[in-house]
Amino acid sequence: MKKIEALISAVFGVILLLPIPSNAIPVIDQSQTVNGGGTNNITYVNRLAQTFTVGMSGLFTGIDILAQGLGSDPDITVSIQSLDTNGFPDDSNILGSSTLSGPSLITSSPTDWHFDFLASNIVVNAGDQLALVLSSTDDPWSTGDVSVVFWGPHSSLGDFYTGGGYFATWDQNTGQDCGWCSAGGRDMYFRTYVDQDLSIVSVPEPTTMMLFGIGFAGLLRYKMYHIKEA
Repeated sequence: MKKIEALISAVFGVILLLPIPSNAIPVIDQSQTVNGGGTNNITYVNRLAQTFTVGMSGLFTGIDILAQGLGSDPDITVSIQSLDTNGFPDDSNILGSSTLSGPSLITSSPTDWHFDFLASNIVVNAGDQLALVLSSTDDPWSTGDVSVVFWGPHSSLGDFYTGGGYFATWDQNTGQDCGWCSAGGRDMYFRTYVDQDLSIVSVPEPTTMMLFGIGFAGLLRYKMYHIKEA
């Protein structure tokens, strides 16, 4: 009996000693928020990407872009990817993704869309070079649904973001798929967010662990009862 009580106490003791995750406090890391007024459409045949250089180490928590949805049910997905040896997004190495969709994206003017990456547990280090890649299943030619993404001024007016570049999979000059190619000497309107507190990465929730402890204690009491009955 005393051994069982000691075991129960030990289980709850371990639970109480487990670290409790702190609330995420993400801050803006990289950004280019000068709106040049130009746009590109994200469709099933055209993806866009902005490469960037991470400025602070921590947990990558989110992205903002300036966009506007048209039609009735647009969708857009942002993926975080590493870069290949040519400095283009590496489509074989996707670190995480986040999707927005539905009529709530349809607005009369461009707005900031936030994509949450907290659940992806992407740990970044200062100096990492990554890409935010925009994709969609929208077919505006048949449904009218499309997401319009805004970018900054042309490079002839200055380099407004020096840590990366803007790329597309559709060459607007040739009207053909180019794999990845430059999207015209400018940068996307974007912000990235990083939380430097890594204690929030992959830590079990206290409620989950407490329920586990209660269930384990109940199992021990059940076994103890049946041992006494025997």
